[in-house]
Amino acid sequence: MTWFEVAPEDEAEMSTAELTFAAALRAHSAGWTPTDVQGDVIPANSDGSHTPLIAFATLIDQGDQARELMIAGVHLLDNRVQGDRLDNQNFSLPERPSSLALACTGTHDELAEASATWFRHVLEKPVVLYVWLHDGYIYAARYTFADTGETLSQYYNRNYAPTGQADELIAAGHVHGKGWIQTVGLPTPTWYFHVRGDLTKGAVLPGVLAATRRGPLSGLWYE
Repeated sequence: MTWFEVAPEDEAEMSTAELTFAAALRAHSAGWTPTDVQGDVIPANSDGSHTPLIAFATLIDQGDQARELMIAGVHLLDNRVQGDRLDNQNFSLPERPSSLALACTGTHDELAEASATWFRHVLEKPVVLYVWLHDGYIYAARYTFADTGETLSQYYNRNYAPTGQADELIAAGHVHGKGWIQTVGLPTPTWYFHVRGDLTKGAVLPGVLAATRRGPLSGLWYE
């Protein structure tokens, strides 16, 4: 697997600085082969509507159904890079930097080395999947970084949840935007599944049983 390859048709549209950065990023990532991750480069727009060069890696759960968990990426901005969790539609940086944020300046080789180190740190973090059951049905699930407890992706299905629970969660403020219920407000999960990474570098919520099978996870996933 070669990380951060650039398509030949894109190379013709890239500046010398962008090509230098991309090549150095590939070199600093050579020999690194994490599983369940895809890495790529998006060149800046050539029509003047400038989107910076973006290098990104998509973290995937290759369970019964492949599921995208998060996109981590960096924006090359002249002599600096900014990295963080990216929007999965337009690859933009978050308005408020998260705990994953990267910001540094330097030569393009230094920026590429810092970016490669950052990618490895983010993508080697331990991930667990928590699941909640009610009357034998899974009604909620959450992918979490086990070292920080941060949510990667989650869903909540009112149809299978305990009666009245959704209204209680909303009343308690465990909701974002237009009704996106946050599973951090739920009681102790029924079980967890170790998805990836070294779990000794993190921690699992106390009292949660380990599972080896995920079961059907049907719902609308969101951050």
